[in-house]
Amino acid sequence: QQSWRHGRYAEHHLREHCSSVECLAFVDTPLWGRVLISGAWDGAVYVWQLSRGGSCVRRYHGHSGWITSMAAGSRYVVTGSTDRKVAVWRLDDDSPAPRLTLMHPMEVSVVRFAYPGRSETK
Repeated sequence: QQSWRHGRYAEHHLREHCSSVECLAFVDTPLWGRVLISGAWDGAVYVWQLSRGGSCVRRYHGHSGWITSMAAGSRYVVTGSTDRKVAVWRLDDDSPAPRLTLMHPMEVSVVRFAYPGRSETK
């Protein structure tokens, strides 16, 4: 909050998306280093390489509805959408199509990674 008050932030327009951005995640990847991953109402996921001035390095398309949730790790991105799909992309894959798509009976509002053996409460 202090950074916002004192103007210590960076502004970058995600012009690749053609609608509102719903989800953002910063991730350290083996392929590009630190990236920003965005998911939007246009059903697309974009990967932005921060060390190259925020240039777009990957474009993924696999939803016909709004992306409402996203979980991102160093190698995978998982998204949920109003189209009732959960889609999984591998960041080192050049294909814009998801590696895996799962159908859900309802719109998907939350996705996240779960790690076996880790306690949910501390």
